[in-house]
Amino acid sequence: MVRNNPEGGRAAEEAGVLAFLKKEPLLRVQALEWMRLGRGKVLAQAEGGALVLDTESGVPMLCAEDVDTALRLLDALPNPDILVCDLEEADGAVMRRLGLTGRAPYHNYVYLSDMPLPEETDVRLLPLPLSEAERVSRHYHIHTLGELREIIRQGRLMGGYAGGELAGFIGWHEEGSIGMLHVFGPYRRKGYGRAMEARLINLTLAQGRRPFGQVGADNDASRRLQEGLGLTRCEKTVSWLFREE
Repeated sequence: MVRNNPEGGRAAEEAGVLAFLKKEPLLRVQALEWMRLGRGKVLAQAEGGALVLDTESGVPMLCAEDVDTALRLLDALPNPDILVCDLEEADGAVMRRLGLTGRAPYHNYVYLSDMPLPEETDVRLLPLPLSEAERVSRHYHIHTLGELREIIRQGRLMGGYAGGELAGFIGWHEEGSIGMLHVFGPYRRKGYGRAMEARLINLTLAQGRRPFGQVGADNDASRRLQEGLGLTRCEKTVSWLFREE
């Protein structure tokens, strides 16, 4: 049986949802972080599943142990444009049910230690000024220029500075994961990407959050970077399912 949680009714069910999510902490790190930070809203739950909404980004995450449970939980989520699903074998059925047409699977990489990483270079991380939005847009194409400007206004995109010059950028995606890493050509092969991510991991820890990122199966460079920094890989994938424009 699926239990929908109306406004104000989440608290009574929260302990059970957290216990379920913690069965697969690497796989469900997004939903766990949302709940821990008080930004997760339980939309529905069932034995072997939960549907959690990130109230800050509006991104829902569907966590389920079997396809039937996943589909039942979707009754609490009419017409989303985007969804994170932690059960790969349910992706096709979920996409058909919701009319979603795009799919992008990723491995979660989670920094499990509470100890800051060594910061071994002089690269500094500073909030990126709005004046750099167009430059970022030329190198990062997932977001439009308008969206990048809003990300910068929100303080989610940081610039990596070496010797006073902007060497690249990195930031937090709207649902809390670390990403958007790019190093400009003249500064590559100098360890600046590693240095920027290490500093952002430390900044994330200082903010009381669990650092994590997501890497596509074919992104070997990012995989090596995460493993080199000591992040733990989840062997299962989570899928971003979305409505293509």
